[in-house]
Amino acid sequence: AKNHDKLIAQGDDYRVANRVSLNTKSREYARAHPEVVSANSSARRARVRHAPGRFTAAEFKEKCALRGNVCFYCGEAKPLTADHKIPLSRGGSNDISNVLPACSSCNFSKKDKTAQEYIALRQRRWEASRAGATRDAI
Repeated sequence: AKNHDKLIAQGDDYRVANRVSLNTKSREYARAHPEVVSANSSARRARVRHAPGRFTAAEFKEKCALRGNVCFYCGEAKPLTADHKIPLSRGGSNDISNVLPACSSCNFSKKDKTAQEYIALRQRRWEASRAGATRDAI
């Protein structure tokens, strides 16, 4: 136990002494490997909510490639994040079968809706904007 405490203290001391370089390395890694960051972030949120399932960065990257590396909702080729079809907040799992690639703007505007609910909302908004454009043209 003494040696364990000593090693923990040494690690803490190292992190304090090298904080700037460690933060720089962490940011560089996050920029170079966004799929890993997305998978880890999703895994942490799932653990906090005691949600079953887990997916790896490789599985998420493969799912993105299968979908053409575009957002599931808007179809744009932007940096992708892991979006849960059934949100964790509504009892969804963190399994790869419940995950879709989505751009940040779609993922954040989706909030706690299911994928079907969000698609229906986007459709209603699109129809409303078309109706407004038609009315304006008359």
